[in-house]
Amino acid sequence: NQSTIYIPENIQSRQIIAHVAVNDLDSNENGRLEWHIESDLLQTKTIDNQSFLLLIRNNVLIDREKQDYHKLILFVNDKGVPKKTIQMEYDIRITDENDNEPIFNETNCNIQLLENKTYGPLFIVNAYDIDINENSRITYKIVPPNDKYFYITFNGEVYANNTLDYTITRNYEIEIMAQDNGTPIRLNKTKQCIISIQNSNEHQPIFEKNYYKYHLTENTQVPLIIGQIRAYINHDYYEQLHYSIQSNITYLPFSIDEHGTLILVGTLDFEQIQQYNFFVHVRDNRQLTNTVPVQIDIKNVNDNCPKIHLTSDVFYINRDNSAINGNNSEQLGQIQIEDADNDTAILKILNSQQSPVQLIQLSHNQYSIHTIDKSKLVEGLYLIEINVFDGHDTQIERCDLTVKIMIICGTNRTNKTVALLLGKQELLKIQQQKRTLSTSSTTIRRYYYYIIAFLCFIIVISFSTILMAICLRTIISNAQSRRYNCKRKTIEYQQQQQQQRLYDIYMGDDGSSDGGTGGSSNNTGKKDDSLLHERQMLVSGDDTSFESDSTNERTKHTLSPNVNAGETLLRPCFGDRSIRIRNSYPLPYFSMKNILENGILASTTCKPRDSGYESMDVDSSLPLQQQQPEHQIHHTKGLLIGRDFNNTTNERPSPLQQHSSINNLHYFKETEMQTFRKPTVRLAEEEKVDV
Repeated sequence: NQSTIYIPENIQSRQIIAHVAVNDLDSNENGRLEWHIESDLLQTKTIDNQSFLLLIRNNVLIDREKQDYHKLILFVNDKGVPKKTIQMEYDIRITDENDNEPIFNETNCNIQLLENKTYGPLFIVNAYDIDINENSRITYKIVPPNDKYFYITFNGEVYANNTLDYTITRNYEIEIMAQDNGTPIRLNKTKQCIISIQNSNEHQPIFEKNYYKYHLTENTQVPLIIGQIRAYINHDYYEQLHYSIQSNITYLPFSIDEHGTLILVGTLDFEQIQQYNFFVHVRDNRQLTNTVPVQIDIKNVNDNCPKIHLTSDVFYINRDNSAINGNNSEQLGQIQIEDADNDTAILKILNSQQSPVQLIQLSHNQYSIHTIDKSKLVEGLYLIEINVFDGHDTQIERCDLTVKIMIICGTNRTNKTVALLLGKQELLKIQQQKRTLSTSSTTIRRYYYYIIAFLCFIIVISFSTILMAICLRTIISNAQSRRYNCKRKTIEYQQQQQQQRLYDIYMGDDGSSDGGTGGSSNNTGKKDDSLLHERQMLVSGDDTSFESDSTNERTKHTLSPNVNAGETLLRPCFGDRSIRIRNSYPLPYFSMKNILENGILASTTCKPRDSGYESMDVDSSLPLQQQQPEHQIHHTKGLLIGRDFNNTTNERPSPLQQHSSINNLHYFKETEMQTFRKPTVRLAEEEKVDV
């Protein structure tokens, strides 16, 4: 019934491991048995029809340090028809032998110490043993006769018994022994260390400490600054020093920079290496050097979940056997727990009330499966769930593992082989259902994640669309605002330019006729014309003329080309006619309406008298805001736009004087006058104005 076989390492070939006996209650050929095994380590040797030996194969070297676990599967069948077969599985564990001597981490040991230095450890050595348990525990000692100068502690720290004096001894050669605690013999290894005593007057680099020791946790994120290793020369930290690491370890996950900062640059795994030992070397510009030992201990983190090794997942119980031999409890198999963190796992049966078996702990990582009371069992199948979890305080993640085993309870009438086969099939069916359920759950979770991702995508797209619409609307609004402002400024500029282009025209007959009235004689008109100021017009261009239209003829009047800003547009009272002024600039041809719209101004208005012109004193320099009241309407015939009557001199009035009294523009009939709501030219006609 033993399901685990223990074999010591280094056992010789053909050594007997176990004597196996099998039986079959049938007779004749139905009770004749045959067997074979599957194993890379063992072979069988038949004794009789119901027993055989397990032997170590020829030319097989068993070394626990290379492989400590093997598997054995035993097949036994009878020769009846049909054949009945039974299959058993065994774990083979290789036990440790003290066959490995300790190994020092550093091969070279050259230490330079400053004289008169007695405080603290001088340096540290480290050795390890690839064996396990007591076979790997190391103790150190200094081989005589140098043990009177130095001593070493259990963890490899070397101290000086007395003050080291450069003038007495400059070099020491000591031999350090590392010895394990194995049995039956203790293996050891020695190492030579050369200690050079330096003269304090040479001012070689001196470290702040005799050795440095740090503690790190495995799986620490890199890069990480571990600490500062500092050296100085004659108490001067600012000397140019060069630091480096000396080690015989193939992979060292540490580095040191030019300032002595020790940095972790690689991953740490406690299951691989538990301690690092190396030297930091310092050198100055005069090629004086020194070294200091550094030890880094790795702390374990529970980052490995335990694994369960079962001898079998289907077990058979014959409850009738208890009545025969009186044994109500029987060991069915064993459970081996493997944990790389070397933690103690907790194992328990979840459905213990219905369980026909119990777990008995043999060691910290080994349990046996025992029946409780076979006489009380009911024939049938029992599904047992065994839970193992690692409850260590430093664990990264709580590890829970549940395995299922099938217990078949039968009687003497039960075919054990068939029962085991049925139990195996039922267990496989349950495991398959669990995997299917797990797959379905995983699929549902995957779809759920897809839906969430799709909704997030829709939200992001919607938000982006809204944001783009807002940005586009803002851009369009800004563009429209800029166009509107530009257009408004353009209109304001044009209006300003129009207001600045003041057409001041001094108009009258050229004196060659009777005033351009179409042949009618009017001496008063000539007399009045003589009183007018010089004919001038504020118009740019070569063609400065206007045409007067009578009923039957068109007369062209030429104005003086001497034009100035702020002059006056004058119109003699020559009867019924309209005035058209044309010019190449700013308009190629414009009528009086154009004059009104383009800002030509008249300074004064007057009416004829026998002795001259009478000023109307109206100001046309500002826009007309309202209709003129009745008392301001002038009933006159033959209104003339001209200069101030009181200004009888030949001096030209200033534009300010001319424009200051003009407010409104009137044109008159015989009995009434209307007001133009224009800010520019005022024109008076006897009967009408052709606009």
